[in-house]
Amino acid sequence: EKYDSDKSGSIGAQEVHSLLEDTYKIMGINRTFTEDDVRSFMKMMNKDLNGQVTYPEYEECIINSLMKRSIHIE
Repeated sequence: EKYDSDKSGSIGAQEVHSLLEDTYKIMGINRTFTEDDVRSFMKMMNKDLNGQVTYPEYEECIINSLMKRSIHIE
């Protein structure tokens, strides 16, 4: 909800910059993201290719990434 500035129920490329920056800040990394970074994020997260990332798409990608690193979520 924090990053869904237009309250559409999903986030688009314009809203991704803040999500990425805040996520990395939580990990103690200050980084500026380029348009290529945003495109890569959208390609990875947006499974139905509609140009928007829903919470279920985001959650599925994060959980799959953690599981690939042998980190299990209950």
